[in-house]
Amino acid sequence: MFLAHLHSGTKCSEDALVHPIETGYIVGMTLSQAAQHYHVTGLDQSLLNEQKEAFQTCLTFLEGVEKSNGRHTGSNSYGLKHIVENPSGRFGIPASQDCYNGYIYEGTLILAALASGFTISQRGHLHADLNISERCVRRRAKEFANSVIA
Repeated sequence: MFLAHLHSGTKCSEDALVHPIETGYIVGMTLSQAAQHYHVTGLDQSLLNEQKEAFQTCLTFLEGVEKSNGRHTGSNSYGLKHIVENPSGRFGIPASQDCYNGYIYEGTLILAALASGFTISQRGHLHADLNISERCVRRRAKEFANSVIA
């Protein structure tokens, strides 16, 4: 098992506390371990090369993002990967603010979401809907953008 350390949980809102053990969150899973552990339709293994930093960035972004009860078509892997790549210009974050400046392969984001305990729904191709709270994504994007420039 890939356990490094467990933290007590992070809050998205006053009533939402995410606990790693309760959500199946495997702390310390690497990109290559996630690619071996999870089956993702349409995943191109060759595009995972040079994505270790992107995977860690995705894990960092997803830490504390609230899991919703169901999947939301508005919370999809393609849109979320762009938010993680650069949240500036969205959700009231100044467009001039530089955030993460690397490319994130959509499959890398999906693997990070799975390793973080989220669930996905695919329709025969790479694109996936996730059980991610859109409200919490907005909040996390603002925190993430501020932490990058701090």
